[in-house]
Amino acid sequence: MKEIDEKRKEIDLIDDGIADLYEKRLFAVREIGKIKKANGISVCDPLREEEIALRLVKGKSEEDARQIRRLYDAIFSSCREMQRGGYYLLGKTLSHSYSESIHALLGLDYSLFELPEDKVAEFIKNGDYFGLNVTIPYKKIAFSAVDERSEAALITGAVNTVVKKDGKIRGYNTDVFGLDYALKDVGIDLFGKRVLILGSGGAAAAAKAVAERCGAKETGVVSRTGSLNYGNCADFGAEIIINATPVGTTPFEDDCLIDPKDFPGLVGVFDMNYNPLKTELVLRAKEMGIKASGGLKMLVAQAVKAYSLWTGAAATEDDIENVYRRIKRQKTNVVIVGMPGAGKTETGRLLAKRSGREFFDSDEEYAKVYGKTPEDAIRTDGEDLFRKREEEIVAKLLLNRGAVISLGGGAVLSGKTARRIKRNGFVILINRPLGKLPESGRPLSENGRISRLFEQRREIYAAVKDAEIQNDGTVEEAVEKAGKICGYWL
Repeated sequence: MKEIDEKRKEIDLIDDGIADLYEKRLFAVREIGKIKKANGISVCDPLREEEIALRLVKGKSEEDARQIRRLYDAIFSSCREMQRGGYYLLGKTLSHSYSESIHALLGLDYSLFELPEDKVAEFIKNGDYFGLNVTIPYKKIAFSAVDERSEAALITGAVNTVVKKDGKIRGYNTDVFGLDYALKDVGIDLFGKRVLILGSGGAAAAAKAVAERCGAKETGVVSRTGSLNYGNCADFGAEIIINATPVGTTPFEDDCLIDPKDFPGLVGVFDMNYNPLKTELVLRAKEMGIKASGGLKMLVAQAVKAYSLWTGAAATEDDIENVYRRIKRQKTNVVIVGMPGAGKTETGRLLAKRSGREFFDSDEEYAKVYGKTPEDAIRTDGEDLFRKREEEIVAKLLLNRGAVISLGGGAVLSGKTARRIKRNGFVILINRPLGKLPESGRPLSENGRISRLFEQRREIYAAVKDAEIQNDGTVEEAVEKAGKICGYWL
């Protein structure tokens, strides 16, 4: 259409201008990077980035401000990478890694670096860096590429931390330290136990080394094609299971290699995956009353250990716990549930604003996608179709990290949605007296059906919540209660 063509020409001119201006910005960034390196100044300057972002979104609409923030988050990230030349996470697919955020909390200039397999060894041997972390699937390549190896690296045959110093490239395995620390922290004791390890790569080698060091009675390593495989591993008699594969991580969060119900002697489960915080394997184990944990504490502990190898600083327990608390809070979604009209959207929006987080509302997202409100959709399309579409929208929203997400009153009726919430969310149930809940304009609540609706959902809300607040006053009061529960004001 002519109108579209004209607008596209206008956009092309704007894009040309943006590209020219961005080239000038990159030049300035490179010059600043040289000055920073020469004077030992950190590349990371979150306060300045925040000042820039706030200045640029001032006076903009909420939607425009959100899009501008997203754009500048990407710009800031790319410019930081240009100024760095020191510390990297080396891997194949790193979009869901938390390592950059963790090392930023430690004050280190650190970035993610994806490489194809055939380039890894050459970069380790001749690349421009001071230190590397190496993740799946390159830990065994790193073992072969370094000049010297630590005892833990020699035992595992895998290197996940590389130090370049004094003309030597030294390889370490800090996964062993991290896993040992995390298992003890959660209270999973391997001594005298039959330990089943899922996976046969570098991470599995670290798990096997820890099991042997901790006095496991017997250790079995499961692979897809080995003599001990996923078809017969239930016969091993596992008491502890450690998942050392990437199965179950974002965005494939529904995946799970085994079912804990098939292991009657099981007393502990540890999943090295940390994104989401609770994988499907961990959730299933917890539902059975089995002690279970995801791998975030391990990730932080091994990162602090790597940081100490690079910088000479001590890797203290206080450092590990402090970074763990901060990164967990940073990456956990706050999910708000409750009856229709309980004040979820207003509370969530203000909570997000005060805590500096992104805000999403499933009803608002539904209206954007389908061009009608949930109320209109239920009336015109029927509740079944609405719920199916709502489930898909909520699934996408829950892939966010560190956001405040308000869900429609009936979203948790879906069993899949309830599980997805628990994987990476802290769930706040907002209660409001039934007499204050609006009925008009809400097809499932009107004509006096609000009480019956509440009774139908009461147990579901109770099962999914981590905490609850009473919203019987102002929005500000509800936000203050929610903020204290989340620890935002600490």
